Amino acid sequence: MRIPYSYGGEMTFGDRFLIVGHRGLRERYIENSMEGFIAAKSAGLEAVELDIQLTKDKKVVVFHDADLTRLCGISGKVWDYTYQDLEKLKLQGGKERIPNLSEVLDNLGSLKVFIELKTIDHQSGLVNEGLEAVLATEILNRDISNYRFLSFNPHTLKNLKKKNGEIITGLNVSKEAINYLGELNLKMLKDYDIDFVQPDYEMFLSGRISKLEKAGMPIIPWTVNDEKNAMLCKERGAAGIITDIPLKLMEKIR
Repeated sequence: MRIPYSYGGEMTFGDRFLIVGHRGLRERYIENSMEGFIAAKSAGLEAVELDIQLTKDKKVVVFHDADLTRLCGISGKVWDYTYQDLEKLKLQGGKERIPNLSEVLDNLGSLKVFIELKTIDHQSGLVNEGLEAVLATEILNRDISNYRFLSFNPHTLKNLKKKNGEIITGLNVSKEAINYLGELNLKMLKDYDIDFVQPDYEMFLSGRISKLEKAGMPIIPWTVNDEKNAMLCKERGAAGIITDIPLKLMEKIR
């Protein structure tokens, strides 16, 4: 049985199995760094994934962790600082700084980008309030067909799509997320107007979301970091994978 609206390859940039660089080109560069994104484009990647959050003064920056300790060596959350404050920090003590979303998209041009909105933390608390509205304004004059918008928070995706009905959204799903999402089903995804699903690859390969597969919904598992599991995902019918080793897997499974 299929839900009352169709899915297709266009949801995930076509029928070709897509290998998406997780947070840029982490094989060689710092995650979510401008250097890594530019290198991913130069290396011929078809798509990259990145994470976005809001600064204290409501600027959209590309950064994964809520806390700045791991990558920048200081305490505090991203939203505790203004963008000007964050510009002074260096990623992992190197030369790279935290980029803002606009400059990343400007540099990536027509490269396909998966943009994850970080609006829920590991304790299922809501963070980065208002990110959807700021993002919708920021991408207003861009070709959004180049982008896919992701979140672990289905409310975020629904809110974003309300602001622009042409946006294509993907729900991230982990084993922990099931605790607050409940078991995934077609009605829930339809209610939130979700276009595709990005599960933990172990959930996908174990058949945990087989009902969604049978319904024809595009699936892009994460984070697939070995050739064997990448091939298993492809053979099972995934539309693509998110990986930290895109260059290696492009050589092995294409």
